[in-house]
Amino acid sequence: VTAAELSQRVIEEFLPGLPWKDAQLERIDVTETILLPKGKTEWIFNCHPGTDYAKPFYLNINFSVNGEVAKRAFVRTVLSLREQVAVALTELKPAQSIREEDIRWESQRLLSTLQTPIKSSGFFRGRRPRMAIPPGRVLTENLFITVPLVKRGDSVLLVFESGGMRVTTQAKALAMGFRGQRIQVMNP
Repeated sequence: VTAAELSQRVIEEFLPGLPWKDAQLERIDVTETILLPKGKTEWIFNCHPGTDYAKPFYLNINFSVNGEVAKRAFVRTVLSLREQVAVALTELKPAQSIREEDIRWESQRLLSTLQTPIKSSGFFRGRRPRMAIPPGRVLTENLFITVPLVKRGDSVLLVFESGGMRVTTQAKALAMGFRGQRIQVMNP
C-alpha cells in the first residue's frame, strides 16, 4: 500500500463519515511500508472515541484480507476542519440574553472538536453565558448554561387539554424547571 493510495482511501472512505461538511486531509505520515497478502482486502478505519480531529491524531486502519485482519497500521493524520460557527461581536456578559445582533456567522477552521461550536441561533434560547466572553471568540456549547424558565415558588399557568375541552388554572411550581422539562406543581 503506497502513501498516495492510503491518502486517497482516507479522502474517499474516512472523511465522508465525519460529521463536518468541510473536512480536508492535510497530511498523513506513513512511517513504514504496508505489505498485504493477496486476496480480497477491506480497510476499516477507527479512532479512539476521545479523538480531537482538529489536532494531529493517529488513525487506526485494520487491513482485512479474505475476512481476517492481516495488518494494523497507526498513521499520524492531520485534518483541516471548517464549520459555519457563531462568533461574539461584542462582549457577552453572564446575565445577558444573546440576541442576533450580538453574534456573526462565519466559516472558521475548528481549533478543537472536543468543544462543540454553536451552529444555530436556536441554541441560545433559554441559555446565558457562563462567564464574560470577549468579542471575536468562537462560541462553543460549554461557554453557556441553561437558565431555568421557572423557579421553585413561581406562579405558573396550568393548562389541561383533552379533546375539545380546555381547563386553565393558576398553580405554584414546586421545583425549578427548564424548557421542555416536567415539574411538579401545586394547585392552591
